[in-house]
Order: sequence, then C-alpha cells, then structure tokens
Amino acid sequence: MGRGMRGCCRFIFCMKATLAILLAFAALGIQGYLIYDKRMKSLNNVKLAAIPLPDTGAADAVKCYYKTSQGARLLPPNGQFLFGFSVQWDRDLPKNFNDRLGMRPAIFNAFTKVTGTDFQKDMITFHAQETGLAGGILELTVDPGSQIEGISDQTWRDLATHLRTVNSKFGVPILLRFGHEMNGGWMTFYNYRPQEYIKAFRALSFYVHGLTNMTAMLWSPNTGGGYPFGYPTTDPLFPKVNDPDPSKRENFRLMDTNGDRVVDEKDDPYLPFYPGDEYVDWVGLSLYDTTDPQGQTVPVSADFISTTLDGDGPASVKNFYTRFAANKNKPFVLSETGASYQTNQLGNTVPQNLMTQQVELQVKQQWWKNIFQLAVQQNRYPLWRGAVWFEEIKTEISFFDRKTPVTKDYRATFNSTVKQALVSDMQSLSSKVIQAGALKFACDGSITNQ
Repeated sequence: MGRGMRGCCRFIFCMKATLAILLAFAALGIQGYLIYDKRMKSLNNVKLAAIPLPDTGAADAVKCYYKTSQGARLLPPNGQFLFGFSVQWDRDLPKNFNDRLGMRPAIFNAFTKVTGTDFQKDMITFHAQETGLAGGILELTVDPGSQIEGISDQTWRDLATHLRTVNSKFGVPILLRFGHEMNGGWMTFYNYRPQEYIKAFRALSFYVHGLTNMTAMLWSPNTGGGYPFGYPTTDPLFPKVNDPDPSKRENFRLMDTNGDRVVDEKDDPYLPFYPGDEYVDWVGLSLYDTTDPQGQTVPVSADFISTTLDGDGPASVKNFYTRFAANKNKPFVLSETGASYQTNQLGNTVPQNLMTQQVELQVKQQWWKNIFQLAVQQNRYPLWRGAVWFEEIKTEISFFDRKTPVTKDYRATFNSTVKQALVSDMQSLSSKVIQAGALKFACDGSITNQ
C-alpha cells in the first residue's frame, strides 16, 4: 500500500473515532437532558388528583373514616412545617406566585363570605381549583358577610356540602378558618358576640365533620395583645353590663371573665369565643409585626413572638399556645402573619432608596426568621405546624391615632432583595419546611410523605 493510501486510511480512522466520541458525548447529553426534563416535569407537575369520597352508607366508606390515632385532621408528618402565603387573588394566582418565588409553598389562603342564605360558591370552587393546580393546601377564610345570627342552618349544611365536593373534585385539603379574629371589634357582623359566634361555629363544624374529613376546622382569634382594642369606649354597639338587650347582657357577662363589671385588658381575650374541643381541629392566631408609636419601621425584638404566645406565663389569660394548643393537643398555625414596611405613618414618608430596601429586608426577615427559629429549628413549640404570610399591600387607618392613612407593604416576593433572602432561608430548612408535591393527602384527613 502506498504512503498516500496509508495516510488516507489513518485520516478516515481518526475521523471515525472522533465522530464516535462526539456521538457518545451527544448521547450522554441527550440522556442527561431527558433525565433532567423528566425530573423538572415531575417537580412542576404537582397538580392534585381527584380523591373519591364515598357516600356514608357505601361499602367502602370506612376507608374515609377519621381515626383519632392519626392525630388532628390535616396534621402534617412529624418534623414538617407548612409555610405558605395569603396572596391577592385578583392579581396573583398560586402558580404565578410560585413562578415568581421559584418555590412551591405548601399552603395558600383565600378570603370568602357567607351570608344569611348564600355563600360564594363559585369563588370557593375557583380558589380550590387553583390551589389544586399548585399542589397545595387551601386555608379558606370564610367570614359572615351579614349578621351571624341570621345565617340559616341550611346555609351551613350547603357550605359544608360544597367543601366536600371541592375536596373530592380537586383533591384539595381545606383548613377552614371560619369567622377569624372574632375577638376584634373590626369584624362588623360577628364582633362582641361570643354566644352567636360559638353557635355558628358549632353548626358549621357539625356538618363539615359529618361530610368530609379533608376539611379541618380552624379556630383563629386575633392576638390578645391590646384586647379589647379600645372598642368598649369607642363603639356604642359594644355590650353593656346593664344592656337592655338580654343577649347583649349575656355576651357582656361572658367577656367579663374576671367579673369586675368591666371588659378590659385584664379579661381573657380568647376563652369566651372558644367553640369547644370537639368542634375545633386546629387553633391559630393572627399576629403581625407592628411599627412603633413614632411611626418608624423597625424590626421587632427577637422574643416578640414567643412573648405574645406565652403571655405573662403559663397561667396567664394571654397565654394562647399552652392553653389552646398544648393543653388540648391541637396543632397551632399562625394563620395570618407578616411584617409590614410602612410609609406615611403619622405623616412621615420614607424615601425610596437603597437604605429603604435594607430596612425593609431587616424588618421582614427578622419576622420570618423568628418563626422558623421557634417553630422549626428550636422546636420550642412542638405543636406549631404552620404559618401563612400575608402577601399583600394595603392602606388602612393608623393603629395608633385611628385617623392617619398608613400604607403597609407586607409582601415578601416583590422586592428582589427580600425575596432572595426568603428563598435562601426557606431552602436552608428544606427538609422541614415542606413544599407542595411532597405530601400525599387521603380522604380520612391524614397526610403522609409522598
């Protein structure tokens, strides 16, 4: 064979070898991409499947019976914490929120109303469907939109029936927060009315527990700090000790827990409104970071949350966690919480600059870190199993002078600096702060790991 021929053969051999190597690398690349693509699809496809709920008399109904041995309805596995958000649904759906955050929170809150003979059926369906698409639990806040004593028993039954329907159709568990902050004077249609509130809560709970175990009843007052929030002296409708209306007189007696004929800060802010152990699955609180009286946006002290939960000690009427979670073995959730970055407080406008962003980060991060430290890292409150961050911006009257408009930005995902810090802190606790898609829901109200 001539020298030219041998050179040509060597060239062809080298080309074939190079091509084979390139093809091998390409195959590895394609295989890697396919594995990555399959993994990403499995992560993103967290849509919940429908869960059949057989009729009570059906042969297979027993599989959906609630068993006390499993713990409370919708109790996550030990060591796992539900952290989620109350979004502004008219502009921010769970999936959009998840895309912005880059994570999949396990729980979302939505607000709806119930009136004398009706409730927002289509809105509940919408909220359940969207939460199901995001693979989460729905904390559904249902508040009376008319006088609570005028809501019919049939309405409670119909509402519970619809909750069963969406539980099954969308596979979505619901933490039903009915009549939240009932101990606050701002709840126009059910404030100052422990008798009427408890009667309504019990009626709804009776029907819910009889129809579905995928909906759990959450009792969630406002934090008792500042109770009764000045309303006995500012609101002419507040019940009086000698009120001509017998029902109001009885409500006053129930709220006057120390019997001194005055409802004030020395009275129990919670117990008069508690519906009873058999009607309540979870207990919760609305608890926020508030700015100081001078209108400054500053981080709260590290012990602010624990001091609020513990009150003045184990025997204190302000001690919520011990009395209603630990002593009753009820899981506890901060059902509405957050830290606001405030402007226009008492006329002061905070400039929008880099330093402002830094202050916003400090205020909000301090709050969620306190939650994670107490509930997840230190396990100081073992029955504390969740928190729902209030992801909204709103303008309301100043808490301090009751007249100045205050803009409060509770959002944690619109300022990129704040969002990145939140994601980092959540990821550092990823084995305990669970995401949607990590849990399996069953018709008996139990939750297990996937």
